[in-house]
Amino acid sequence: MGLPLLAGGAVRGVIEYFPRGPRPPAPETIEMMGTLAAQVGRFLTILSDRTQLVERFERLSLTDELTGPTAARGTRASSASWHAHTEKMSRCVWR
Repeated sequence: MGLPLLAGGAVRGVIEYFPRGPRPPAPETIEMMGTLAAQVGRFLTILSDRTQLVERFERLSLTDELTGPTAARGTRASSASWHAHTEKMSRCVWR
């Protein structure tokens, strides 16, 4: 049995279920797999949206003086502090 992983209206993958023997899947199994596929699809959508948001913050930080000290200096800070800064900005947006 295979179920599509839908994210943003597009198929992003497939969950396959292979029982130990040749038999039709029980209705409970079909329902559980459908719920699992829907939850994973929602997670993929959230992950994609978050990635796009972080990329947008990175682009804006190069031109917007309000995004932090990295733009004010005209250079990018170390990778660790840069990611800490984008994480902080993400938390502000998701509140």
